[in-house]
Amino acid sequence: MSRGAADGRSSPKSLSESLQRVAKGSGFSLTEDQQLMLSLYFNRLRHWNSHINLTGPGSEADLVAEHLPDSFALAAVLTTPCRVVDVGSGGGLPAIPFAVLCPNCRVTLVEPRAKRVAFLRTIVRELGLANVEIRAARVEAIAADPAFDAALSRATFPPAEWLAIGAGLVTPGGRVIVFGTDDGMAGISPPPSATRAYVLADGRRRVLGVFLAQCST
Repeated sequence: MSRGAADGRSSPKSLSESLQRVAKGSGFSLTEDQQLMLSLYFNRLRHWNSHINLTGPGSEADLVAEHLPDSFALAAVLTTPCRVVDVGSGGGLPAIPFAVLCPNCRVTLVEPRAKRVAFLRTIVRELGLANVEIRAARVEAIAADPAFDAALSRATFPPAEWLAIGAGLVTPGGRVIVFGTDDGMAGISPPPSATRAYVLADGRRRVLGVFLAQCST
């Protein structure tokens, strides 16, 4: 057994193959620079995750298969340059890979916990992501002046609560993104204006829902 396999790391070849496989399955093609940046991100995520709780356990390839499809789904629905806020960013999923995939979008990461903010600042600096801003704050601190075109939060709030919070972060007609399942999305009223379904490597199906914030009258 290789040292990488023994300590939970993926080999560079295995990580590269996992990135390419997920990209192809999502209908995307990665540039060489994007592949290098995503490889570095998932490498650092796994390393930091062994010391602080950023996400679930697994090798880099495991983390790619579990989490990167969310970033591709987001990139598929936010196809034009826009201002995006990710609330409760944690380890930067799905927002940091999204920022790599969509460099023309401005991405603000909102995270109150100091250790997670330290990771976010470190990886954004290492990746040279000029389109990413980090706010070490709770969502209440940024809700006074809606300034975003799209808002997302994954596994931080129940969908109904997040829709109310997210609507307060975006400009009138802006988009609030919900990650969930078919059953979960079916239980939201009014329904999303658009959805994107995708399947993980193990066969689980996820759905991204796009909800339009109500325009003021």
